[in-house]
Amino acid sequence: MSVESAATKVPGALSGLKRRGGGILVVGVPGEQRRLCGRLLGSPKRERVVVGAEDSRLTADCDHEATVVQGRPAQTTACRAGAVLQSSTLADRVTEAIEAHSQGLAPAELRVCLGPVAPDTLQAKSVFLDAVLEKLGRVNALGHVHVSEPYESDLVRRLEPLFDAIVEVDADPGPRQRWHFPDHGVTTDWIDLG
Repeated sequence: MSVESAATKVPGALSGLKRRGGGILVVGVPGEQRRLCGRLLGSPKRERVVVGAEDSRLTADCDHEATVVQGRPAQTTACRAGAVLQSSTLADRVTEAIEAHSQGLAPAELRVCLGPVAPDTLQAKSVFLDAVLEKLGRVNALGHVHVSEPYESDLVRRLEPLFDAIVEVDADPGPRQRWHFPDHGVTTDWIDLG
């Protein structure tokens, strides 16, 4: 695709997300994901829901005023941070929070952050992810899901069809982002993350 063609499609793809909401998969370097997360959540004037495991650095570092929904392992045994995200109880709590906070809002006004989701949690079909993405679509919210895997990974390839956009973040040579819009066949150049 030519640079000119990509330049004409990206603004339309982004404005489509802002008009109707949707799902964004955030992949790559975890530290840069946190930086991008603040931008995707938007201003404190927006309704926001942040979802993570109790020991999630992402939710612990979130300085935004937001409703935080945290999960607990179903058993008292040791559990990786993202493994709890398979819990249907957590899925119920998250979808209820999305429903409650979406009342009376314009499309994409509700922002939802999920993550980080442990890659081994998503190896099989994820009940949690399916339920949350379905709810986001029904209420026209804009949600993003953090996965600390590279864009080229098999996991990201499998998850890509579920999302409207994939944002790849990197730190080399400096904090940067690259957006992929699979339905539009568009990938941006690397953009400074600031």
